[in-house]
Formats: sequence, structure tokens, C-alpha cells
Amino acid sequence: MGYFLSRNSAIESAPLGSASDRVSFRNSAISIRAFALLFTFIATCVPLDHAEAQSLDINVDTTAGTGVVLGAGQDETQTQRSPFHLNIDTALVFDNDHSFEWVVGTIVQLENEPALAVNPMLRLVKRSTRIDVYASVGLPWYVVPFRRLGFELGGGALIPINDVFSLVTGVSIQTFFAGADVPDDTAVLAINGRFGGRIAF
Repeated sequence: MGYFLSRNSAIESAPLGSASDRVSFRNSAISIRAFALLFTFIATCVPLDHAEAQSLDINVDTTAGTGVVLGAGQDETQTQRSPFHLNIDTALVFDNDHSFEWVVGTIVQLENEPALAVNPMLRLVKRSTRIDVYASVGLPWYVVPFRRLGFELGGGALIPINDVFSLVTGVSIQTFFAGADVPDDTAVLAINGRFGGRIAF
């Protein structure tokens, strides 16, 4: 789940050689530290029996989405449609515990400026006979062609069609707090919908 404003929008990279470059450098360092802290937190929260899991199930979700981007600066708030993007999420299920998924996510922006992000997530799933619902938390980190780190909350539904294939739908809310093109005086919020399918391996 993700978005990117184009380079020509209200949120732009600071010119090279300015004082903002030093801010961008510090933001990049903050991004790396935050990303490292996430994985440290995940590692400390994994129970020992998960670390020694005897079974592993893999689900792959492929969804497409778009939504609304809000950019708030000192003088005004701008609203625009977020670029069309694909989400490819690999969900790992240990010891047949399908209520909890470790997700390795990838976001591929296709509109405006092509961009790529990784999006590690933790997902809780409430299973039922017809429709499974889920809630997730993640850290979307855009790595190409520029850097941007944020926080994501999401939720949605999984609709099983058979034992292998399910429909996936959901909504995510993202806010970005660090990156070369996220100035200190600007808040960026994205609300995106998604729809696609899941294949269970």
C-alpha cells in the first residue's frame, strides 16, 4: 500500500548545496535508525517457538490501488489523487497460526514518477467461515529513486474462493515523517484503497 507525489507537486526535493541538504542527510539517518528499530522490535517479540517453527505457510497477495494524498504546509493544504500502484505482499505463517502473519511487502508506483518501496508489516487476521478480516501495521520505506520513510495502518477483508485463491480488499492510511523530499514544515497523509487476489502456497 503506498503512494508517491510527482516531483512537480507541492512537495519537492530541496536544491543541492543548500542547508536543506543537511536536513535531508539527517532525515535519511533517522530513516535508517527507525527501520533498524522496527526489526529489532520484531525480533524481540517473536516467541521462541516461532523461531523454531516446524512448519511455514506462504501467501502472496497482489493488489492494485489508488486514493487521496493530502499535503499540508505552512500556507495551504493540497489534495490530489495518489498515483496508481501495485502492492506485492508475501505473508509468512508459522506453525499453522493463520491469525498472525509476518509480511514482506513491496510497493511499485506506476504513475507519475516510477518508484519502489519495501513495506514490512505485521498483520492480525480474524478468520471465519466466509470472510476473514485483518488489521495491519507497517513501515513503508521508498528506496528508489529517492528516500522516504513513513508509518502505515491498514485493514480489510480476505474472501476465500477456494483453498488456493482468495479475493483481497482493504484500506490503508500512511503518513511520512522522514525523507529528502519531506520538509520539516510539511505533513503528508495518504488514504488508499486496494483490491486484488491472494494465492496460498
